[in-house]
Amino acid sequence: MERPSEGFAAVMGGVVGGTMRVYRRIDRRRVSSAPVNTLRRYAPAVLLGALVLWMSGARGSATATGSWAEPLMGWLGISPDLAAVLHAVFRKLGHLSVYGFFAVLTLRALRGERPPTWRLALAALGFAVLLAGTDETLQSFSPERGGSPLDVLLDACGAAIALYLVLPASARRRRSA
Repeated sequence: MERPSEGFAAVMGGVVGGTMRVYRRIDRRRVSSAPVNTLRRYAPAVLLGALVLWMSGARGSATATGSWAEPLMGWLGISPDLAAVLHAVFRKLGHLSVYGFFAVLTLRALRGERPPTWRLALAALGFAVLLAGTDETLQSFSPERGGSPLDVLLDACGAAIALYLVLPASARRRRSA
């Protein structure tokens, strides 16, 4: 029995050499595993977004994280006043890094097999800002937390910085390949 890739090659007039292997690879991988590839691309961004929203309640409050972070810093010999300041700084750096990572994962999901573009980066930034707005809105309903437009701005800055760093790096990789 003839395989689909051989039938395709015959229709194309007899593809020879390495080109035939490309068609076989497309037949086997892209057609049959497209849903798996899509899931593999989108799952990390969706899971990180879900984690962010899960932490929107009391679990992610300064009181909850401070209950273990500040004693740990005290154990390391850091004064309680400095530990409180460092805790606040680390929380804000967490905003920058998590939303930057989310934006990069979203860009990866959106681009698929294509090279990343600034248009896709703007879409990824939009999703990061949407997640940040949702996160801060949910925080405003929690008695232990408070939603802040400044945190949305901080989250957007983290996403924009990460995308700004990732796009030129991927363009350099494409040029050198």
